[in-house]
Amino acid sequence: MAYKVNSLEEMPNALSYLIESVEALQTKVNALQHKQASNSPKWMDIDELCAYLPSHPAKQTVYGWVSTKQIPVHKIN
Repeated sequence: MAYKVNSLEEMPNALSYLIESVEALQTKVNALQHKQASNSPKWMDIDELCAYLPSHPAKQTVYGWVSTKQIPVHKIN
């Protein structure tokens, strides 16, 4: 939607319209960022994984699974 300003008296209304439009865009962008952040996978560290698994394996057992590629792993630099 285009907003036309025909005189200087209409400038405050135009500025108000512009501010409202920017605020609406900021709200939408923030909502999208929050939605994307909640969809990203959460990586577990070894302690969290051991606590999460029902059998509560030892760390050495999990390291063994990783070395034989029975479970996926992601190393953080």
